[in-house]
Amino acid sequence: MTISRDTGAFGRFGKNNNHIINGGFRIAQRGTDFTPTASVRYELDRWEIYASGGLTASTRMDADAGSIAVMPQAKYYMRVINSEASDNWRIRQPIEDVWTLSGKTVTLSCWVKGTVGLTLRTLITQHFGSGGTADIDIDVDFVDTVLSGGWEKITLTVDMPTVYGKTLDGNDDAIVIDFLMTDTDTGTLNLGEVQFIEGPEDTPYVYRLVEEELSLCQRYYEKSYAPATNPGADTQLGLSTFDFGAISGSTTRCVMTHSTFAVRKRATPTIVFYSEDGLADNVSLYNGKTTRVVVSTVTGGSDRIVCWYIITADAVTECQVAHWIADAEL
Repeated sequence: MTISRDTGAFGRFGKNNNHIINGGFRIAQRGTDFTPTASVRYELDRWEIYASGGLTASTRMDADAGSIAVMPQAKYYMRVINSEASDNWRIRQPIEDVWTLSGKTVTLSCWVKGTVGLTLRTLITQHFGSGGTADIDIDVDFVDTVLSGGWEKITLTVDMPTVYGKTLDGNDDAIVIDFLMTDTDTGTLNLGEVQFIEGPEDTPYVYRLVEEELSLCQRYYEKSYAPATNPGADTQLGLSTFDFGAISGSTTRCVMTHSTFAVRKRATPTIVFYSEDGLADNVSLYNGKTTRVVVSTVTGGSDRIVCWYIITADAVTECQVAHWIADAEL
């Protein structure tokens, strides 16, 4: 039996064909509990949240009696709280490559629980890229649900339009799965076991191996820190050692070769260095974590073996250590 990497006997992503990554919320490289903010950002891996004019924050919740009753295998679910009235607030995941499931019948399903009376719009959109076809975003279909306050299953089956003849540009085309709260009120939304599969019927949620799920997430975001350590922590565990050589005290471009990426990135990532004691845009000298070098610019590539360049105005005459994050999200 031959197993293709993309379309083999075990499906595109291994032992299931779910096109959502981290639909069970087991991977949390950035952390598990976040501060309310109005900015658009990723928190739990592959999940982007924001509020228009309000403040939102997500938390990875441990399973409880209520969630286990409907999702017996779910160790976690995600909770998003909007703590300030807003035009709308949402949680979404862009699925790389708008050609995904083009012309196919698909089914989106998930478990939701939220503030009684609020309306949740579950929406599927084709996004053709920032420089793509004239209609950059085409809403495929949606379903509105008035939340009851208890766990309930949402299922949406649609025929995806073909993307043949469309113009794609910007390296950011995607299918976007959106959970949009259309009310202006504050409130809470919980999500569990999100699945987007080919076919007209919902099927039981299948969990990937944790290492497989992590590898899929690392195409978009990776860190040097240990899995359970948040970026910016004061820790030696996971430090990378560099040797830029002697750096003069002027604005100087310096090069190093780095091969720590676990997987190839979707695109050239944005790199942030952290000193050993957790200060962003710094590296530590090997002789002590409080002796730092300010790094103003970091560039590199998307391959697993990467040449990274830095620009610094500080003089360095010895080896350096640092943590890093690499962000290539859509």
